[in-house]
Amino acid sequence: MRVLIASDTYYPHVNGASYFTQRLAEALAEAGHDVAVVSPGPHMTATRQMRGKVVHYGVRSFPIGIVPKFRFVVPVVSGISSRVAQAIHEFKPDIVHIQMHFPISRMALYEAQKRGIPVVATNHFMPDNVTHYLHLPRP
Repeated sequence: MRVLIASDTYYPHVNGASYFTQRLAEALAEAGHDVAVVSPGPHMTATRQMRGKVVHYGVRSFPIGIVPKFRFVVPVVSGISSRVAQAIHEFKPDIVHIQMHFPISRMALYEAQKRGIPVVATNHFMPDNVTHYLHLPRP
């Protein structure tokens, strides 16, 4: 089976959702499936590279200064729509698995539905895990 995983966090990000996505992609590939991941890339340009047996389609991303190695996509300027569409067109997945409900995953859902590709959606993001980085005032 050809599985495209969409996530708004992935290697080298250090967090539970990223680790889950990495382990899932690697385990599916080891089980004999063709696997690709579309997520924030390591640069301010779109990338395509192999990580072991997994194809990684990197969306143009920007560093976040307060969290080392963490990168994010800006919906208006990152080219999410075209990058996700390109990944689906090139990889031709049998199924799309979205890992959370943020811009990359949302666009993967939209593009998969347009093409009639089945989608599995899970959530691996808890706001409580990042709010301490935001230094918000107490209520």
